[in-house]
Amino acid sequence: IHEDRPELYARALRVRAAEYSAARQADAVLTHSSVEATLLRRDLSGVNVHQVPWDVPTRGRVPGFHRRHGIAFIGNFSHAPNIDAAIWLVETILPLVWETAPHISCVIAGAEMPDRITRLAAGPNVEVIGAVPDLADVLDRVRLTVAPLRYGAGVKGKVLDSLAAGVPCIMTPIAAEGLDLPEALSGLIADTGADIAARIIQLHKTRRLHAAAARYGKAYIQDHHTESCVDERLRSAVTPAARRRSAS
Repeated sequence: IHEDRPELYARALRVRAAEYSAARQADAVLTHSSVEATLLRRDLSGVNVHQVPWDVPTRGRVPGFHRRHGIAFIGNFSHAPNIDAAIWLVETILPLVWETAPHISCVIAGAEMPDRITRLAAGPNVEVIGAVPDLADVLDRVRLTVAPLRYGAGVKGKVLDSLAAGVPCIMTPIAAEGLDLPEALSGLIADTGADIAARIIQLHKTRRLHAAAARYGKAYIQDHHTESCVDERLRSAVTPAARRRSAS
């Protein structure tokens, strides 16, 4: 899946050339994604590349399983991959879910919604609420989030926010790209619409599986996305560069 717009491809090549030129002149290059770190090291031999995570605070007390219901898609709709993902979710994936579990509802939240997203509320069990001032208002009401991205790059912040809140996120490999999720969370990743639907149904109805996924998700955030992790990676990137400059 791609936008099939030659002018965007040409622009992307120009932006990449400018970014690579800047990277070659820098003492250190920082990226949040392990996939992007690998690409930079491959394409820019000798450049000092460091992967630095985001600091994502985990939530403490949250509503229990039986006080939650349904799923949510959360994203900014100025980003084209989010538009594609939300439409795929409502038009293809949710009908597969409703064949078995017609009671599962879906909330779509995010800023800058075009009409084709707001119109998705015309379907059954779909609520489109637009931008929300506090993400907890959504994450505290649903059992799962879904990130069915079919294209795009970079670390997906809403996936991290969901895991940090103790809400399992069913995601495509594109949505999981660059996160290096542990084996315990591999069951949250699905590629096809049918597989995503099956995982939604399973985790929405099974308290034991939901609890385990929520626990492993928060543990992943606490192990890899804390302020101390960020500080450690930044020191690793900045200290050698500072020493080189002082020595020169």
